Amino acid sequence: MAIDRVFVSIAILLLAFATLKANSYERLQLLFEQNMQDESINLKLGLKAMELKKYDEAVSAFERVLIYNKNSYRAKLEIAKAYYYQGSYQNSKNILLSLNSIKIPKYIQVQRDKYLIMIEAKKKKLAYTTLLMIGSQYDSNINNSQQNIISDFSYNATSIFLHKYQINRYWSISNSIVGHYKDYFFHDTFNMKLLSYKPSFNYHEDRGSFDLAMYFDNIWYSSNYNMLSYGITPSYKYVLNDKETLYTDIKYLIKIDQLNTNTDFKLYDITIGNKIDFINRLDLFMGYHQELFINNSLDRSSYKLGFIYGFDITKPLSLNISYKYKDIKYRIKTDTQNILNTTATYRLPKEFIIKFNIGYLKNSSTIVKYGYDKSNIGLNLIKTF
Repeated sequence: MAIDRVFVSIAILLLAFATLKANSYERLQLLFEQNMQDESINLKLGLKAMELKKYDEAVSAFERVLIYNKNSYRAKLEIAKAYYYQGSYQNSKNILLSLNSIKIPKYIQVQRDKYLIMIEAKKKKLAYTTLLMIGSQYDSNINNSQQNIISDFSYNATSIFLHKYQINRYWSISNSIVGHYKDYFFHDTFNMKLLSYKPSFNYHEDRGSFDLAMYFDNIWYSSNYNMLSYGITPSYKYVLNDKETLYTDIKYLIKIDQLNTNTDFKLYDITIGNKIDFINRLDLFMGYHQELFINNSLDRSSYKLGFIYGFDITKPLSLNISYKYKDIKYRIKTDTQNILNTTATYRLPKEFIIKFNIGYLKNSSTIVKYGYDKSNIGLNLIKTF
């Protein structure tokens, strides 16, 4: 049968790939026998052994690298990773912590921190995190209008509870609960409350991770507008190398207006991006978004592209600059948005964080009266537990 031939073809391709990797390892072994003191050959031999999950051989190769270059942070990192995959978590942790005493590049720091977190997760399968945030924000155009513009300050309070249970090396389940409240000083018709719940199943291996989450939330406005949402939000990340990660986020949500069924709609959203971590952090992304209403005259779709650039000014102070362009198509008009945001984060002792943000949005429309611009400034105090 045709389906049988497909499975046979796949099996042959997998076998050919495994054979190719094994042959590559054997060729490196021949080179090693010709020049056992070559640091580069030993490093490549160790990395290839890691791919084949020959962790003892990998450790031996990396230890030979250290004989000739005792400051090789890459060899130390790879030995720690090999110990981790062998289940020798304390030995792995000791080597990772020893990297703190030498100067290492940013991408090595990221890998070190990643494996330290993974080791702690292994030691503690059940983890809880709670975040509380309070602050204030000024919005120059709450109603997103060109005429009768309303501006005001708001008080914001947010609480986030995160739970994660590590089932085994690859699988985990997690839950997040978010509560948010926004109260405007002078225009309470724009006040809002949000409560959301997001359970997810997570699969993680050395290079790739997949999350399948369900999403439920409810938003209440003082103007008696009440919106219920539910759906699924799968995502996938793949680590290309020590510096780059590709990711895809997908959303499918159904939103129900509990007072006006004509404004019920389905939402589709997909975002793909590339996170690059050299000396600083850069996230490049693009995406597509569509909303299909019961009353189809309200339908709209949009695409977006942008970047987030982050860097550390000092050890406790970091800065993120982001830009996003959106093209939004309605039945009767097309809007374009340019959105610029800057966020400064300062870490204080005892898990306190101060966050300051300033943003600007310019909305241009093919129907002039729908164009507007707005700016916002916010200051928040965050505490994690």
